[in-house]
Amino acid sequence: MKSARCVLRVLPDAVLLVREERETWRGPYRETARSLLALRTESELPELLPRMLASEAAGVRKVAVVIADGFCRYLCLERPAGTRSMHDLEALARMRFQASFGDSPEDWLFHSDRSVFAHQDLVVAVSRPFLRALEAGLAAAGKRASGVIPFWIHCANASGLERRGAHWVVASEPGTHVLGLFDGHRCVGVRRMRHASGDALDTLIAREQSLYPSLETARVSAWGERLAPAATRVAQLVHADAPPGVPALGTQTAPARRVA
Repeated sequence: MKSARCVLRVLPDAVLLVREERETWRGPYRETARSLLALRTESELPELLPRMLASEAAGVRKVAVVIADGFCRYLCLERPAGTRSMHDLEALARMRFQASFGDSPEDWLFHSDRSVFAHQDLVVAVSRPFLRALEAGLAAAGKRASGVIPFWIHCANASGLERRGAHWVVASEPGTHVLGLFDGHRCVGVRRMRHASGDALDTLIAREQSLYPSLETARVSAWGERLAPAATRVAQLVHADAPPGVPALGTQTAPARRVA
């Protein structure tokens, strides 16, 4: 029996929708349609998404959503000694967020990856106005999100992080890089930065590595837009366009239509 699924990838200047279908219950999914629409501001999503989803997402109730890291902020916070209260950790995250980015925490939705025995917490904040516009667009199309996950989080989950050893996860999209350093499965540092013309992977890694001298490593998983070749510091490099389940930009396995 034929079934279908859809993945929506939202970038700061475009929205990409990919439809995949399979002929049998156990058969592989294959891309059958790809639609790309220009996006000027997030306020256009409530009007744009119903037009986009009307045809390509026919028969699909829930849509997997991958959002650009440009809609997110990342923090890796050291827990104060003796802190046990979740309320205190949340208050610390909001205070550090405002100090780091100058934005009001009330305009952001926070999610934290907290382990019982960890000394650091990975905090991801997503713009509330963006999420409201996204939800309104999906609702207007009669759809729901099966999940809303930032691109770098997808990349980190797909990087095969080992239980021991340091590993960089780099996600590069149009306009944005996110570099995160992991010690095993534990994130010890992360930063989002602007994507400039001519950026080289070596340079980006060297700049961030200087902040973590005790965890120097040459193991890197680089995802998304390809940077200038790494020839010096990066000895073990895995580079892929997109992790599983995320549509790669510019890969045309099915005809795409572009609407300005």
